[in-house]
Amino acid sequence: MSIRKSGILFALSLVAGWLVPGAVSAAVDAGTWHAVGGLGDGCSGTVWAETAAPNGDLYVGGAFRACGDAAAATIARWDGSRWSALGAGTDGTVFSIAVAGSDVYVAGLFSHAGDVAANNIARWDGSAWHALGSGIEANTPNGLVNGAALAIIGTDVYVGGVFDMAGGAPANGLARWDSVGETWSTVGTGLTSSASVNVNALVVFGGELVAGGNFDHAGGIAAGNVASWNGSTWSTLGSGVTGTVMALAVSGSTLYAGGTFSSAGGIPANQIAAWSTAGGWASLGSGSANGAGGSPGQSAVLAIAVGSDGVYAGGQFTFAGGVAQSHLARWDGSAWSGVGGGIAALQSSRVVRALAFTHGKVYAGGAFNVAGSTNAHFIAAWDGATWSALTAPAGNGIASVVYTLANYAGETCAGSFWPAQYGQGMLVCSSGGAWSALGGTPFYSYDGIEALAAANAQLYVGYYTPYDPCCLSYWNGSAYNPLGAAGTAGMDSDVLAILPAPGGGIYAAGDFTNAGTQGAGYIAYWDGAAWQTLGTGLGPDVNALALFGGKLYAGGTFVLGGGGAASQLAVWDGMSWTPIGNVDGPVFALLTTGDQLYVGGSFTHVDGGVANGIARWNGTTWSALATGAGNGVSYRGVSGAVLALASKGGQLYLGGQFDNAGGVVAGAVARWDGTAFASLGGSASNGVATTGLVYALSDSGVDLVVGGQFGSADGQVSADVARYTPDDIFDGTFE
Repeated sequence: MSIRKSGILFALSLVAGWLVPGAVSAAVDAGTWHAVGGLGDGCSGTVWAETAAPNGDLYVGGAFRACGDAAAATIARWDGSRWSALGAGTDGTVFSIAVAGSDVYVAGLFSHAGDVAANNIARWDGSAWHALGSGIEANTPNGLVNGAALAIIGTDVYVGGVFDMAGGAPANGLARWDSVGETWSTVGTGLTSSASVNVNALVVFGGELVAGGNFDHAGGIAAGNVASWNGSTWSTLGSGVTGTVMALAVSGSTLYAGGTFSSAGGIPANQIAAWSTAGGWASLGSGSANGAGGSPGQSAVLAIAVGSDGVYAGGQFTFAGGVAQSHLARWDGSAWSGVGGGIAALQSSRVVRALAFTHGKVYAGGAFNVAGSTNAHFIAAWDGATWSALTAPAGNGIASVVYTLANYAGETCAGSFWPAQYGQGMLVCSSGGAWSALGGTPFYSYDGIEALAAANAQLYVGYYTPYDPCCLSYWNGSAYNPLGAAGTAGMDSDVLAILPAPGGGIYAAGDFTNAGTQGAGYIAYWDGAAWQTLGTGLGPDVNALALFGGKLYAGGTFVLGGGGAASQLAVWDGMSWTPIGNVDGPVFALLTTGDQLYVGGSFTHVDGGVANGIARWNGTTWSALATGAGNGVSYRGVSGAVLALASKGGQLYLGGQFDNAGGVVAGAVARWDGTAFASLGGSASNGVATTGLVYALSDSGVDLVVGGQFGSADGQVSADVARYTPDDIFDGTFE
């Protein structure tokens, strides 16, 4: 898998300039942005969390950047008829939400909420974002912060997840925020485990806090993955459950727990069980049909909500009560039943991730595009009889992260992680208006389109799928074809980069170790008849390719080049791989223009010289793209990342994760004319939203097409793709 898929880029320190800076020329390319609008329904990415407010509003969190016609970054509000944003949202992923009065608390994996630095947890007061002290964080090497649960009792806010610090002090997966005193503290002596503590769910039950997750002791008392805190001491719920708790919900005097377990309190209970203080643990159903099930490891209950007609459970399961059910089922107190045909899995087995009941409906959120027979992007509503989508005024946005763009046959083609819209597949094309699938929808249930290249009157498509053949095909105008004969055509993993070669051949690179019948070290050459290896190849994650000076250059995250040391960048001379430069971070983009090779990535130095995210190589020496006001790109005061490069009209365009380019305020996309950077558009909202990332750039012949993960362009709603017409007035001479 490409490192760019994670959406998490390394924050590297911004340091002093390397070269003697030149003069700053024009700071603005005063061209015109053309936003494409939002989505006809739902959101543009996975919904991980839902919470109903006392007034009935539904708050939704996840990995999206737009919901309906609102540019909403990872957190949005649905009032029953329209979507709205909570300011600028966050710059990461929201995994949990809790509401208290006018305050909305969110936790997840992010560094900022709006323009406020906030470590993975923040509060929205109705008009502005606020940090909760120094927040929650992982202090261990390579630690992952995952704020997966929130609950509020009085003025105390409890957060659970995977972390070991809260407010700068040790906190093992669970912590308390005093919203009056604005201080962090542990919850008694906390939770412990022989493995790492993970708190996946928190709920208020009988006035006490109940925590569920993966732990074996609470306050020093043996507890089977679920325990209760009364404000001063911990207590157990019988012997607990035999596996991980992923979800908790309350209905009156009954607590429901879901997850990946086979018993509760010593009673057989498949993935879901009920607890009452008077009766202890009970299964939902009898015999082997006493809950949810499916293939081993793929039967978890991930979400529970109490509706007006029963308890709803959602997750990975494909059976409930011994009857086939598609990821969602209802328990009426005596039996399980289906919910309008359930939720259709497209790629991920983690289909239903969130459930909430409000407006007289059960809202299901997760990773899906179909509920029952209703087209719905990542969220849908069930009223007890029918499914409905959460509709909005239609736009031409793309309901998925756009990873790659190419200009083919007069149209711009976009490749994404999910179908652009329901029924379209992951590869769509447009001449400036609505998007349509190219050649039907062969790329509908794959794991994403990651590379596109137009050459030889064909469009080459790089992707990943567990099916054969994988993972490179071409469209010849009438049909898709693999490169090679049946049984000898495929790779064994992702193709992340495609480069047309002189003479009609094709270079391909990525995560694969085999190409056709040849062992290939993450890179191979198609000569028109068969796959050929390039020496001993490279290391994993080759993200970018370019031809420069008659040689092939490859960039990525690898540390090998032909068996020798090569840090992120290497060159093939036809005989062997040689490292070029010493790049101290991943390389994501390469582009040859004139007598320069431009290298973009998430790095701060090349060959010891400062080059923040972007550098150039003339075949002999390295230089940074530096001006008197700055070196390369930066994001919130530290080094940014360049993820895409394109040339248009004799100018270099770069996109990525940054808010400043060479001292010029620029929202994730900028222009370099050879001596200076310029922002795109004359407004304060130039470029895309601060919370967005640009993964792809393409020259359509008229416009610069920008793709990535964002909800707006130049302040206008534009879901994951936008177009920009340069002003064609350039200061400076492009090299």
